Amino acid sequence: MTYGFKDRFADALLMDTKLSTIRAPRKDGRLPKPGEKIRRYTGMRTKNCRWLGDRFCVRVTPITITQFFVRLTPFKAGIVTLPILSGRIIRNARRLDWLAVRDGFKDWPEMIGFFSTVHSLPFHGWLIEWETYAETADLINRTHDDPAAALSAFSASP
Repeated sequence: MTYGFKDRFADALLMDTKLSTIRAPRKDGRLPKPGEKIRRYTGMRTKNCRWLGDRFCVRVTPITITQFFVRLTPFKAGIVTLPILSGRIIRNARRLDWLAVRDGFKDWPEMIGFFSTVHSLPFHGWLIEWETYAETADLINRTHDDPAAALSAFSASP
């Protein structure tokens, strides 16, 4: 799947410090599946379009964001969820900051400011996570000629 990102996230995507994106549901309902390539761009459909590297999806988790907490819901369609947070309401400031930083923000207040401006709260959508470049390169090297091994490797992802 292809995703466009705001310019403010380009450096974090290139440095592999932004390891997820939170998206509203698509009209067609399509979601990436673990192992599926995620193509990342900024400035899509403009002359300033820039490719930010491809990564492979490892997790897709339903997410609800409010001003005071995040809820990650277990999803039972063969998609692995984040084990330490799945099915929980997250109110702890340190964990909210951790989630915000993984998504390219400085901290939770910056993330909630962005979501309350760009979307209305509560926000219901999808947390889509991917591997770093090093993890992606390692997986490709280990499973280069064996698609079944590649699928198996993603199924075994934590």
